[in-house]
Amino acid sequence: MALVNGSLLLGGLLIAVPIVLHLVMRQQPKLLVFPAIRFLKRRRETNRRTLRLRQWLLLMLRCGMIAAAAAALARPSVASAVFGNWLLASLCGLLFLVAAGLCAVAVVQKKGRLVIGGLAAAALALFIALSVFAAKSMGGATQVVIGDQEAPVAAVLVVDTSPRMEYRHDSKTRVQVAKETATWLIQQLPPDSDVAVVDSRPESAVFSVDLAAATKTLERLQPTGAPQPLVEVVDRAMQLAHDSKKGRKEVYVFTDLTKPAWTTDAKAAFRRRLDEQPDVLLYVIDVGIARWPAKAFVDHA
Repeated sequence: MALVNGSLLLGGLLIAVPIVLHLVMRQQPKLLVFPAIRFLKRRRETNRRTLRLRQWLLLMLRCGMIAAAAAALARPSVASAVFGNWLLASLCGLLFLVAAGLCAVAVVQKKGRLVIGGLAAAALALFIALSVFAAKSMGGATQVVIGDQEAPVAAVLVVDTSPRMEYRHDSKTRVQVAKETATWLIQQLPPDSDVAVVDSRPESAVFSVDLAAATKTLERLQPTGAPQPLVEVVDRAMQLAHDSKKGRKEVYVFTDLTKPAWTTDAKAAFRRRLDEQPDVLLYVIDVGIARWPAKAFVDHA
């Protein structure tokens, strides 16, 4: 075969042009999602979020059950002085968990920024309050928020057992009246209180093991023949109450308020001690009689 113009065969390469145009200009198929399928996809995404939230809540409940069981087996005890702080801390902790849970739900469900921000702020405020009350409770703070009337007290009962307290009126001596009044007072104190019974004997004063032991000590008191001055006994009692770690410190003095026991010097000493120890409250209970009978003046003349 012979070609007159063989170089023109190169023009056959131009067949690539229609091929390129065919590939470029051909129509692509359009993907149309049917409404039912679109609804199913949206429903599936919602179900996935709900299932994820339920799984997280179930995990939190399981962890909470284990923590509650461990706390119950540990048998925690709270002193009544800080029971109010622990109660408020528990309430803040519960509200914090509720606010944090609602905030997590709002985030999962993609609520508005205002709702998520408000719940997050509430959760943060409750967490701060929880931290403050927990720190006060664990730190052994003496100041309580609520329940102060039921807070335990360090009470020192001073019973004047001088020989003059054997004076009998209405078939009862003044020592017996003082013991009955002090016993009634012990029954009014909170269960966790520290009670010490001090009489006119020159002995060291210590707190009893419990209220029952203090009552037994009170029942065994008898008048002493060599009494210590009442001023020194009260001074010793106030020092004992001052050294206590209880928030409330009180001293009760049961005496007949006669001149030998309640002299001017004794009153001045009491005032000085109260000024030196303002955290100790001093109560003086008169167990004497309002008026001496005429027969008493004849007998003591």
